[in-house]
Amino acid sequence: GSYPQLFLETLSNGTLSGANAPLPADAPAGSVIFSTSDISCGAPGSCVALGSYTYSATPASQVTSIDVEALTLSAGSWTATTAPSDPNAQESLPGPIHCASVGVCTAIGNYGPSNVISDGMVLTLSDGAWTELSQGNTYLNDLSCPISQWCAAGGTSGSDPVVVALQYGGATTTVAVTSSSNPGVVGSPVTYT
Repeated sequence: GSYPQLFLETLSNGTLSGANAPLPADAPAGSVIFSTSDISCGAPGSCVALGSYTYSATPASQVTSIDVEALTLSAGSWTATTAPSDPNAQESLPGPIHCASVGVCTAIGNYGPSNVISDGMVLTLSDGAWTELSQGNTYLNDLSCPISQWCAAGGTSGSDPVVVALQYGGATTTVAVTSSSNPGVVGSPVTYT
């Protein structure tokens, strides 16, 4: 099978321009972007979109891997980087993203081995670098960031609803998980630096 090429349009000073979305420089030859999940703009003209790209062994219908790419709009042009993912992930699918300001973003998604997307991931962008925080056995599907540097992600763990609370600032991110069957924090909050 083949996938259509992702086309990005940008409106600047009343002029609409478009181009095929770039692939990350480290994407294997033959990679194709096949979806975008969300876009958020920290300021006018400064946006981040998350998408997925795939590459296949021969024949093309056998997907080898699906990775997450971050597309960043700055100074009128789009650049692409591969977002970090859990080393055990063969397929990673991004979800919603929220950019509180230029270069400060939080996103969620899910990953797993081939054809089994079973674990949640939280992606944060700060100081030009992406960080991935794995949330094993938690499927994340909703994100809300009501104030700067604080977000909550909703999802499930098995059949149990969960909330992942994120507080970040500078080089640290604290993650706490709660569930309806176990109110309060499940385990101790984890701080990543």
